[in-house]
Amino acid sequence: YYKVLVGDEKMDRSYINNKDKEITAYHEAGHALVAKKVDKENRVTKVSIIPSTKGIGGFSLNIPSDKIYRTKKDICSNIMIALGGRAAEEIIFGKDNITTGASSDLEKATEYALSMIGNLGMDEDYGLINYNVLLSNDIKDNRILLERAKKILEDLYLETIDLLNNSREELENITKALLLKETINEEEINSILKNELTANN
Repeated sequence: YYKVLVGDEKMDRSYINNKDKEITAYHEAGHALVAKKVDKENRVTKVSIIPSTKGIGGFSLNIPSDKIYRTKKDICSNIMIALGGRAAEEIIFGKDNITTGASSDLEKATEYALSMIGNLGMDEDYGLINYNVLLSNDIKDNRILLERAKKILEDLYLETIDLLNNSREELENITKALLLKETINEEEINSILKNELTANN
């Protein structure tokens, strides 16, 4: 299943320097931690910083709970999970040192936001309009949709930053585990989160 999803692990990893490995670890830890924090029913079955033959530098596999329908909250949570890697990079390394590693994540987040606004009628400001109908009737005020999507993504990104800042110790501990083992499973992530919860009580 993992091979189909992300490809085979690259056997030769000698070209990866320690800094890149650290960036990947924080990035993937950010995804995993946000997934666990925004929805207790989310399963994060595997997190890895091993690059794959499909060109992926690492991955965090998040499996949401089975539902027939997705709520607006679910979609916002998915956006935050997608932004979790970039948010972790910014927190740890600073705004000027964010990397290209979030390109596919930003693509996903943008798709979620546009779908929520333009197709599903879930945005209070944009209302119940379906953007596909506007396009088919040659009504093309892209600026309104663009500005609204930008605002939603910015707000959820700030919320993701706050979430990770408030869970800094957990972020560090997941990252340490990844740097030590390269791949961790759900049981190990849950153990890290449980230990932090116990330590804080």
